Amino acid sequence: MYYLCTFLLALFGSIFYLKWARKENILDIPNYRSSHTTPTIRGGGIIFILVISSFFTHNANQIWQLVIGFYIVAILGLIDDRQNLDTKLKIPFQLIGLTLIFYPFIQEHTTLINFPIWIIIPFGLLFINFYNFIDGINGMLGIYTIVTSISLLILNYLVYPMLPNDLFISILIGSLVFGFYNFRSKAILFSGDVGSLSLGLIFFYCLIVSCLTLNSILPVFFFYILLLDTSGTLIKRIINNRNILRAHREHLYERLANENKIQHLK
Repeated sequence: MYYLCTFLLALFGSIFYLKWARKENILDIPNYRSSHTTPTIRGGGIIFILVISSFFTHNANQIWQLVIGFYIVAILGLIDDRQNLDTKLKIPFQLIGLTLIFYPFIQEHTTLINFPIWIIIPFGLLFINFYNFIDGINGMLGIYTIVTSISLLILNYLVYPMLPNDLFISILIGSLVFGFYNFRSKAILFSGDVGSLSLGLIFFYCLIVSCLTLNSILPVFFFYILLLDTSGTLIKRIINNRNILRAHREHLYERLANENKIQHLK
């Protein structure tokens, strides 16, 4: 019954959001760095906010720091999807969200898997923004989220219980509903910052909990494709003295889609 209610919440929430976003003209207008050619509604990541909120309704007391940090980043993303906030304004709020979810870990550990806290939090900032980058290619964010959720669910269920299984199943439900709109040659809906940044925060939390529970950095490899491409692009831009805060389309998947003209779904 919980899963059915979560699915219906995501489905009807997406229908309502589409109508409201069209009325409010919340569109991603193509520009020189876009991988799409037609204006597309953004902010569809509200679907993930709904399904994760459904999970929080019966787990919030156990992870209240995650709940508060999550909504700080989610609300920031929702505002950014409407008004395009300056990066210098977004980063401090993302750091606040990250610090909140790390508060219990900071109390108990001076290091996390042999890495000092002061390194982990900036890495988390990069991680949640890396996850935001993949929203520009149709289907990529949805498929990556599905594969990662299933991987973490298997680890959680078969190897060692670290977090409630409902968290990963809720995200899977949201991914399927979002995929209906996004896994197309011409997407109806983009996640926007509200979904991608929030998912990035949740997955980074899951990653840290997994590493601590297993006392291993191996769970990082669930995200190695994402980290390899985005960190490689970041290092390349630093070497070439380019502004790393300025938007671009130099990621491998963007070059394949734009310069090599490979269809997004392929």
